[in-house]
Amino acid sequence: MNSLRLENMNSLLIIAIILVLTYFFYAKIQKNRAEKLKKLGHQHLFRSLLVLPRTQSFSTSWWKMAAIISSLGLAIANPQCGSKSQEVTMNAVDVFVAIDISKSMDVQDLAPSRLEKTKKFAEELLFQLKGNRVGLIIFAGNAYIQMPLTRDVLAAVNFVRSISTDMAGTQGTALASAINLASRNLSRKKPRSRALIIISDGEDHEEDVIDQAREAVSQGLSIFAIVAGTEKGGFIPMQRSGVEGYKMDEAGEPVISKVNVPMMQELASVGNGKAYMLNDNSKILKDIEEQLQKVQTQTQKVTTFAEANSFYWIFAILALGIILTQFYGLKTNFWRRFQS
Repeated sequence: MNSLRLENMNSLLIIAIILVLTYFFYAKIQKNRAEKLKKLGHQHLFRSLLVLPRTQSFSTSWWKMAAIISSLGLAIANPQCGSKSQEVTMNAVDVFVAIDISKSMDVQDLAPSRLEKTKKFAEELLFQLKGNRVGLIIFAGNAYIQMPLTRDVLAAVNFVRSISTDMAGTQGTALASAINLASRNLSRKKPRSRALIIISDGEDHEEDVIDQAREAVSQGLSIFAIVAGTEKGGFIPMQRSGVEGYKMDEAGEPVISKVNVPMMQELASVGNGKAYMLNDNSKILKDIEEQLQKVQTQTQKVTTFAEANSFYWIFAILALGIILTQFYGLKTNFWRRFQS
């Protein structure tokens, strides 16, 4: 039995938005045109005296434009018809990536900064995790889900690129909250099919972070800790009254932020994972991939279409035909005006 589907469903929403905007654009033009004619006096007399090239009505012009947009949108959506559908069994791991956005992540002991180095690594990590469900958590004084579990890697990457320390409502490094949030939002249908990758400098951690990690592990969560920063540390950039400077302590001395490597290592050890220093991205990514393969994966059934045929070309040709018709009409009107 043939099965019909659209490969890119999101394009339908884009079509609808463009159609609405186009309608209001055409309506605005029509309204302005009517107002200008009204200012000239008797509209019917003016229309009969003025020699104008043949033009399409608002309704006709709008529907032709709508047909072009809809056809192109359906071509992008790529309608497919398969002679049969089948279920493919695949293994996958649900992974949350938790990123520290506290102000100490602005320290530049990693170039260009801890956070920018973290974001670059997170992008590469997400692309490597393609095929698994991934989610994003950001944390400072509190932890928040930036993006729930999804297989849309590009969307997750775009979220990562938008992260900044200015998003932190309160300061701190709420590692325990991040672990608890990940544990509560990961599926528990299959044990040991879930992982949390924390990227942080480990500063100002909560006292119960190790206890929270043990609790999460008892529920089947594996925790990996990636240390962003150096043990030498650096000053924390701050801006006061528009002037760039550094965070100061009570004695008026610049505060030096140093990573808490022992705590991050203990966190990974308790979490049945591994700890890494954020320096060589390729080595870390390779090792994390190997470690995740050891995590017991959950079996999922995904419906795919065998012998699928794409019909995007039909709508592409339709859109091209309407465009050529419009172009021919404009060309004809031009020559009529030229010859007159």
